Amino acid sequence: YAKAFANAYLLANDDAQRDLIAPSITTEAEVIAHEWLLEYAGTTLAEVGLAKPNPNTVAYLNHIKASGAHNYFYQITAVLPCMWVYREFGKALGPKVGTDTLLGKWLHLYANDMPEYFEMSIVDDLLAMLDKHIDELSANDQANLVEIFLRGCEYEYHFFDAAYRQQKWLYEA
Repeated sequence: YAKAFANAYLLANDDAQRDLIAPSITTEAEVIAHEWLLEYAGTTLAEVGLAKPNPNTVAYLNHIKASGAHNYFYQITAVLPCMWVYREFGKALGPKVGTDTLLGKWLHLYANDMPEYFEMSIVDDLLAMLDKHIDELSANDQANLVEIFLRGCEYEYHFFDAAYRQQKWLYEA
């Protein structure tokens, strides 16, 4: 994820675009959030780091990398579904869970209730930036952005489904 933001930074057309995403290149808050969720699940980042990513995760990461390889707007659009979906989960489920558990803290971080860790308002800022520039893009680029975003949302669904189902590779080399 940080690599995708670093790539977008390199592809940015101006300082405003770079300044918007620069804080997301270092995602210490994401590491903290992952540690909370993993502790809640009874494991650690070190243990999971040794695990082989499931097929959906590999495909999703490839989608993010390939979609934005050469275009700032494509790269931003490729990372937006993850941020957007997590924020919506946090907003919808955070109030039901509270902040007394690690899961609750995770949800509230993504709901933007813990800006001292991470500002989820970047989702709105990125969407506004895309809206500002959308008319400058060709009809083909606009259609590609929609496809990239919707494909990312589909991968997000499968990301959570794969975790729930404990998806693994059918063949382990």
